[in-house]
Amino acid sequence: MKKFLFYLLTLFILTGCTHAIDRDEDALSPVVGFSQSGTESNWRKAHTDSIITELEKEDYQVLYRNGFLNQERQIQDIRRFIAYKVDLIILAPLVESGWDTVLTEAKDAGIPVIIVDRNIQTNDSDLYIT
Repeated sequence: MKKFLFYLLTLFILTGCTHAIDRDEDALSPVVGFSQSGTESNWRKAHTDSIITELEKEDYQVLYRNGFLNQERQIQDIRRFIAYKVDLIILAPLVESGWDTVLTEAKDAGIPVIIVDRNIQTNDSDLYIT
């Protein structure tokens, strides 16, 4: 029994030590990073569920992040998606302004961004595709 527990504990430790690997673009489904502004209402929860459900129906992998009504958290989430080299970012922005820098980073990384639910104010409308 001790041997079994040792192996089980070792397995848990090793799985926690995984690192990001380069994705084989042809072998895997496209990955979409989705940053939602929060879950403050039933509407917002349904909005999140509908986006994730429809993407998964089309065989997309979805990395979902909840901004918890905090723009800085959403900006960090977008930077995380860029680091993961997702294929597309969907952003439900909490506020209209303050997105230029992080959206420029996404554009420079070659990752298109779709804005949903609200419009944003930006100096460059080429920072997002719709």
